[in-house]
Parts: sequence; C-alpha cells; structure tokens
Amino acid sequence: MGWSHWRLATEGAVRASRRSPPSGGAYMRGAFIEADRLCKRYGDVTALSELTFASRARILALVGPNGAGKTTFVRISTCLLKPSSGRLRVLGLDVQDESRSLKRRISLLPQDASPDSGCTPLEHVTYYLFSRGYGLGEARRRAREVLEEVGLWEHRDVQCLKLSGGMKRLVMLAMALAPEVDAIFLDEPTSGLDPVNKVKVWGLITRLAREGVHVLVTSHDMEEVEERAEEVVMINRGRLVTQGPPQELVSKVSGLTCIEAALSRAQAREELLEALKGLDGVVRVCRLGATVMAYVDERRVAEVAGRVSEVGLDVRIRKCGLRDVFLLNVL
Repeated sequence: MGWSHWRLATEGAVRASRRSPPSGGAYMRGAFIEADRLCKRYGDVTALSELTFASRARILALVGPNGAGKTTFVRISTCLLKPSSGRLRVLGLDVQDESRSLKRRISLLPQDASPDSGCTPLEHVTYYLFSRGYGLGEARRRAREVLEEVGLWEHRDVQCLKLSGGMKRLVMLAMALAPEVDAIFLDEPTSGLDPVNKVKVWGLITRLAREGVHVLVTSHDMEEVEERAEEVVMINRGRLVTQGPPQELVSKVSGLTCIEAALSRAQAREELLEALKGLDGVVRVCRLGATVMAYVDERRVAEVAGRVSEVGLDVRIRKCGLRDVFLLNVL
C-alpha cells in the first residue's frame, strides 16, 4: 500500500482523545477486538477462514507464518477491506456498519507503506495530521513531538529519498503514532530496523499501552513478542491456532528442550528424522529447511544429543520458548 492509498483511507478522520475515550460506550465495557467466524476470500484463495477470537489486551500480538492472513486481518480491522462473511468489531464498533466512527479512533502502520520520496518527514507527519482534522499549528507541534520520539527530528527537513530504509520505516511509524487515538495497528513495525531502534519502538508501544491505548502488532520476531506482548493470537492458514499470554503459551513446552542439527543432504536429513523418532524422550521431530529439530524431555537431553553427535553432527541445544510454540503449531 502506497502513501496515497493510506491517506485516502484515513482522510476525513478527526481527532479522538487518547487519554479521554468516550464514556459509557461499548469500548469501555467490551473487548478491543472481537472476531466472529470472520472469512475473507480472494477468488479461489481463502485468506481468513472462520476466524473467531476476542481480546481485551493493551498489547496484542498477531503472529503466524507468511500467508497466514495477518495483513488481511489488519486491513479488515482498519476498514481498508471488507470481509467476505462473518463479523469483526474493534473498540466495540462494527468494521462495516460503523466504519466512519471507527476510523476516527484508530491509526495504522501498513506493512508495505513507504513515504513519498520528494517530501520530508516533517511534511509527511504534518500533512497527515492536518488531513485528520488538526489545525496546522497543532499539527506542526505534534509532528515535532513524534519525530523526536522516533529519533528523526534531526532529519525532519531531509527528502525521504535520501533516507535509509530504516529511517523511511520510522517516518511511517511516526505518522501512525501522531494522532491521538484509542487503538493503533502496527503491521511489522520493527521490520528493517536495527536493534537500537527496535528497542525504541517497543518502548513507545509500551508507553502507549500504559496511557490506555490498545496496540495490535504483527511480527515474525518471537523473542520480542514473548518479552513485550500482553497476549498472543497465533493464526495459520487463516484459522486460529492458539491464543493466550506469552508465558501461558510457553508453559505448554515447559520440560522440553530443542536439539537442532543442520544437514546439507536431503537423504541424511530423512535418515536422522527417522532415527530420532525412535529414541526414548523424543516428543516431536520436525524439519525446517536444512535443519532437523527434536523436542526432547529435558531429562533425556544428554542421551539424545550424544546419539546425534555420534554420527558426526554439530548440535545446538536450547531452551524452548514462544518460537517453539509457533513452530510446533505450524510445521
């Protein structure tokens, strides 16, 4: 989605108070997101299939493999796509029947958006706020605040074509964070960012959540999701796989250790897979590219690792985390 499409999708939305959400409405009583048998089809391709879940989380992470339907869900949630069937409510508002009201209360960082190369970061953020109903003076003031927050104020007057890929991503993030809204949708916000800026972005997300803003984040980085998210919704092929707080999901693999071995020959990988399946203590064996992974009872790790090492393979042994919950559910 280019900048122009994003602008048209949000144009006309007016400012909502981040710190003073409307009193007495469904938003105060209900969930952040409620999906009920949500479906989206593109011709013969089904992107979302009977997706049903609800969440009240302030920081909600939507995770899944490529093609799982994450971006489609975000676009429906922000009124950029209409579902084929089913219902979706955000902040208590139906995304189809109450889209005008909802747009005033949300903002979006699309996955593939990039700033117009001829404009500067300051121009982008200021114009976006102006298009949402801010006065020009207030838009400029708020633009300065948010550009300082993401570390771009020193580059405010530099044409975006001269910025690095990571800085361009921060420009789009600044635009999403600038308006005072009740919910923000960030589709892979840390993609293309260095470790320092990743930490900075998650710090901003955490602060927003403390201020009462709901944030939905999509990400492929399971470590940052495990550390920062309040709740995780995991989908695959458009369907719900599992849902819960990260610690609760990780507890499902407690007592297991992952042993990894990389092999270059396909035949050797298959032989190792079969050999591991027959060992005591091996709960699950799967393959990811050239890597064979065995999930092993932690009491039998030394024995299993020794058997793998006997055939001359280097092994990596690691504690299981959210990444493994993800892999065990999608492989």
